[in-house]
Amino acid sequence: MKNLCLLLIGLTIIPMLWFSSCAKTEEDNDKIAPVIGIVRFNSNDTINWKGIIIKINDSTFTNRELDTLTIGKVLYLSGKFSSNKDNALSGYKAELWYKSRSKNLKERDDTLKAIGKSIFGMTDVDIWNNRLMTIPDSISRTERGKNVQDTTVFYFPIEGDYKVNVVCGDIYGNRDSIQFPVRLLSRKSIYDSRNK
Repeated sequence: MKNLCLLLIGLTIIPMLWFSSCAKTEEDNDKIAPVIGIVRFNSNDTINWKGIIIKINDSTFTNRELDTLTIGKVLYLSGKFSSNKDNALSGYKAELWYKSRSKNLKERDDTLKAIGKSIFGMTDVDIWNNRLMTIPDSISRTERGKNVQDTTVFYFPIEGDYKVNVVCGDIYGNRDSIQFPVRLLSRKSIYDSRNK
């Protein structure tokens, strides 16, 4: 009988504590999304092409309209995130939207996604060169044909102007997102553009 009483008390108290701790009050959630400040990609990046060092995305030039990303290199993010509530930031992520092409000239839309470093519980934070992801020079996909076995097809990024979508959220579920223009180029294209 003693065990039955303890079991009933436990089954009553544990759910009450569990669900009461998750309750949100209206004064806590103000429905105001976090703010994404200035975001830059690959600030002060360098590439080495045939022994020649080329600097791109110079951070001293503040009026640049878009950042250059290099195929085969790492994508770094520098930016500022803030919330109107104390200790309310949750996290951020970045998505690079671009096009790729296979050797048989089939094009497709691709997305690279990465979650940024932890900003949970912060109010204002400045991020400097957070390593997000490597932009691959090729992506393999398994495709199924009608009368053929599954085949592996390699897709290569197409150089051009694209967008990086940056999303920041807070602990109340509010989110803000901004799309930043970027130019995706190969090392050879950057070298050729500098030597004209």
